[in-house]
Amino acid sequence: MGVANLGLGITVATVTANLGASASGEGEVKQETTLEMGYAGPISTDTERVITTTTLNPDIEVADKVAIFWAAGMARDVVLSVTGANLNVIKLTGGGSAEGDALPADVTACIISVETDITCAWAGDNTQAIAVNSGARASVSFRKAADAICSTVEHTIAAPYYYITGLGITNPVASDAVLVISVATADIAGDRLFAIGLLIDTA
Repeated sequence: MGVANLGLGITVATVTANLGASASGEGEVKQETTLEMGYAGPISTDTERVITTTTLNPDIEVADKVAIFWAAGMARDVVLSVTGANLNVIKLTGGGSAEGDALPADVTACIISVETDITCAWAGDNTQAIAVNSGARASVSFRKAADAICSTVEHTIAAPYYYITGLGITNPVASDAVLVISVATADIAGDRLFAIGLLIDTA
């Protein structure tokens, strides 16, 4: 039987979110992946909203779904349209975000990152604990279908994301059948390792 302990940190399925409570469950799941780095640049108030990255030819394709981070918020599932004449000019379809905060004002400094999908299916009501570990700010979306988000949580170095039953924290996937976890990083220095641990009551 797996056990999650919360003291100075929470460890679930060997993933520690550095922060007295405990939870137990029959199933431990650990998922790791490398997230593609993000690209920094200001956003414009163009009709289609445009981010001009300081990096030429960023590794972002028109078909990608991306997350956008800024100091006061973040948006997920942002869909891209065609890029401009310069490949570092990235246009956002519809001029807004599909999920999350409204995009910020003109010339706000932003980071745009491709979302990475992790296939991981479980019944949300059976979740006993979740721990996220990544060395940079991250957006973590739990999905019940490819285009249907159950909820999104934010992980930061100062406030690592965790959930443990019995602490009064809202279960982010209650009543949902989770199929995919979509993650993006705000790290612009390089690709970033991401890990998530789940404790699931499968009895």
